[in-house]
Amino acid sequence: MTPLKPGTIWPTPEEEAEIEADLATATDTWEATGELIPMTEAAPHIVAWYLAEQARRRAAGKTRVTIRLDADVVSQLRAGGPGWQTRANDMLRHAVLGA
Repeated sequence: MTPLKPGTIWPTPEEEAEIEADLATATDTWEATGELIPMTEAAPHIVAWYLAEQARRRAAGKTRVTIRLDADVVSQLRAGGPGWQTRANDMLRHAVLGA
């Protein structure tokens, strides 16, 4: 079990009962109960898609490199949100290969 921070306060038995009662009647939450099922059994189509996607990405021929870029360039790329490395790759592809 992960150690708790000093000063952690546990709910009293009454507070815990109130929390449990609220959860039991809540319509926007759920609690996983019972036996857990492996993903390969619960959603084999998702596992198959994920593995195929990983294989496709490996086959794409990408190479991991380390490159030093100016901070303002990286900042501007990251400002575009998730996918910034893919966008940077696309920009380099266009600049270098004209594609």
